[in-house]
Amino acid sequence: MRPGALLPAAPGLESGWICFESAAEKCRLAPIPEGWEVWSEERLRASLAQARAAGRKDATDAEHPANPSA
Repeated sequence: MRPGALLPAAPGLESGWICFESAAEKCRLAPIPEGWEVWSEERLRASLAQARAAGRKDATDAEHPANPSA
């Protein structure tokens, strides 16, 4: 694989996702719900319960071989 090449999205994520990220975790909500840009904070927080865990940010970074901090 050449540097900078994009990897295919995991099944279910082909049409994009919303990422909820904190210092401790990262979650993805897919597919992207229509109108999410204007949702209230309360509705966004409620949708977080439907999001799937995507691992910790630092764990993902450490697994990426092109990351100079790993």
